Amino acid sequence: MRKDEKLTLGQCSKADLLWVIKRVQMLMGPNTTWNYIDKALNDLLYEKQKQRINEAERVAAKADAKSRAYIELLKPYEGKRIVDIPIDVINHADSLIKEARKLDERYKKLMDF
Repeated sequence: MRKDEKLTLGQCSKADLLWVIKRVQMLMGPNTTWNYIDKALNDLLYEKQKQRINEAERVAAKADAKSRAYIELLKPYEGKRIVDIPIDVINHADSLIKEARKLDERYKKLMDF
């Protein structure tokens, strides 16, 4: 590395970042440093949780759309015998409900249910 080159945190490996954190701790003293590190870790946890919740909301909306499509698809056949429903409609409804269930499982996993 040349004398005028600067290294950024984005260029560091995990091991490099751990070394930097330990070095900052040594230079600033344990009480001050850990206070800032704890705050940064809490902020990171908050951001990760927010991303997880946003993803869960997106997945729930998709599951809801699939369930609604299933209901709308079968609405014209309400009260009819299953043998009177065309097989392609039954197959399409089956695929919609399977997708909705799969998305529901993903939602449960994201939300730790």
